[in-house]
Amino acid sequence: MRTIPESFLVAFSFAGEQRALVHSIAEAVESRLGAGTVFYDDWFEHWLAGADADLKLQSVYGERCTLAVVCVSARYGGKAWTQAEHRAIRARQMRADLSARALDREAILPIRVGDGDVPGILFNAIVPDVCQRSPAESADLIIGRLRLLRPELEVYSDAMVPAQESDGTESLPGDEPPDSDTETAGSDDHCIVRPADRAVRALASRCGLTLVIKGPEEMGKSRLLTVFISHCQRQGKACACIDFSAFSRADLSEYSTFLSLFAATVKSELGQDLGEPPVIGSQWEMNLFIERSILAPLSSGLALGLDEVDRILGRPYQADFFSMLRSWHNARTPLKPVWRKLDMAMVISTEPYLLIDDDDRSPFNVGEIIEIGPLTIAECLAINRGYGDVLTSEESRQLWSLLGGQPALTQTAFKRLTAPDRMAFESLMTRAAEPHGPFGSHLRKLSAKLHKAPELKAALRQIIDDGTRPEQSLCDRLAGAGLVRWEGGRVMPANRLYASYFGSVV
Repeated sequence: MRTIPESFLVAFSFAGEQRALVHSIAEAVESRLGAGTVFYDDWFEHWLAGADADLKLQSVYGERCTLAVVCVSARYGGKAWTQAEHRAIRARQMRADLSARALDREAILPIRVGDGDVPGILFNAIVPDVCQRSPAESADLIIGRLRLLRPELEVYSDAMVPAQESDGTESLPGDEPPDSDTETAGSDDHCIVRPADRAVRALASRCGLTLVIKGPEEMGKSRLLTVFISHCQRQGKACACIDFSAFSRADLSEYSTFLSLFAATVKSELGQDLGEPPVIGSQWEMNLFIERSILAPLSSGLALGLDEVDRILGRPYQADFFSMLRSWHNARTPLKPVWRKLDMAMVISTEPYLLIDDDDRSPFNVGEIIEIGPLTIAECLAINRGYGDVLTSEESRQLWSLLGGQPALTQTAFKRLTAPDRMAFESLMTRAAEPHGPFGSHLRKLSAKLHKAPELKAALRQIIDDGTRPEQSLCDRLAGAGLVRWEGGRVMPANRLYASYFGSVV
């Protein structure tokens, strides 16, 4: 069952005869907005049950949603429940008509899901007919309207973030930290909460979950994994987080060596006495170890976080290891209930097909996928507020334009602007692309990686100099490194800073 959020982004009001159509649209909208963002009555039956259901529904449609979607049909106007819902929506419309804020009038969207009209919706109102549209097309319409109200909104594209599951209790204000723009997430006091943070918090309440956190380097994936693991701990789960970047080349050289170290690290993370370190000679032995020595003794679930799994790319055992993780996902069946204790969360930068090209053996195309992108302008403005408005709104926009919303660079910029030996904004912008300027450490590290991969270096030069597109695998590797981005089918430098710096040093 789902936790009841304090507010929803979208709430659907409809007659029961159109339930199948509206349900498919609601699922499509939630898959792009994230868990717990959409109100569809069947999902919250445990909360609505009781004599005060009409009051709860009126609060949802009148006050607790950003966008109320009225599903127009003849049946809608003739139902007692929908009439109660629509009274709250019409009262909201009246308040909006009197509001000085024009956008308040956009908070109600009528869509046609059947024949007939609804009292209160005027004949000259444009009511888009969604009966012949796909759920995805209807979701596009609704999210487009929502963006008018919330332009900073981050929407998932292919990421499918499912419904929340919880103990069925309603969350009340004060139960969780406030989700304000300046709420912190992680160790950085100025790290804002983004939609992905809210999504992983909701997912942490589930059991038997496979989660893939994907995005270019230094976008905040590891921090998001930490948020997920932290909230799993709050759910009472045992937690183990393994960072593959801490493994040396020798550790990764042989499969049996790697599996043995992997097993020992899991035991250590769980606080178990290592005693004689486990020796794992094969994948079969690793499966038995996880099942019998790790999962079976646990009274709770286990959240296993795997960070920087791209380190396995190019190893002779690459496909075997990832197919093993896929087998753990597939093992969650009624015949093996012990595997239902396992949650896996994996962090990758690389396109999944570069890690394993067999869909049936890949752990990266199952479960839930959250893809992290650059900061929006609104998020950059929120970070500026967290730093005490060190920049004007226009300067914040200039910084966002230079850095393309790259999170690590944005935080570096604000730290340089607020340090005891603070740098002036004009100087930061002027010296941005210098090897020893405000972003020099970050730029030199990326440059060193490129020098170790001549094919990537040449591909980036081709993009910057000629504006032409190298072969797909090179583009994907550059995108995974955060150096390029896709826009309208074109590949280009991820931001103006990279175009300037790498245009002169690569």
